[in-house]
Amino acid sequence: MQGLTASTFGPDQNLTREEMALLLARALRLTGSAALSFSDAGQIAPWAQGAVAAAVAAGFLSGLPGGTFQPLAAATRARRRPRCSPGAGACGAVTALRSDPTGCRANG
Repeated sequence: MQGLTASTFGPDQNLTREEMALLLARALRLTGSAALSFSDAGQIAPWAQGAVAAAVAAGFLSGLPGGTFQPLAAATRARRRPRCSPGAGACGAVTALRSDPTGCRANG
């Protein structure tokens, strides 16, 4: 976990969608990649592009209505809840991150 700068952490700030992607990618050691075809892909910060691509490839994040990603939008509570991605084999890692491990079930 890193702060906003070398001396600022920002605990009272909203978590953005691109920051959430970075946290997921680092915590779960995601390495996959997906083409970012969102209409606002150019607005994703360079430091977050790989993490967004990995989180999308693993099925943890997806676009929003209208084909956007909205990287600077606040990650709402519903969007912050990690989803299990059986295809990526990450269910166990997500379960470890959640307070209620019974909510992560592989489908199929």
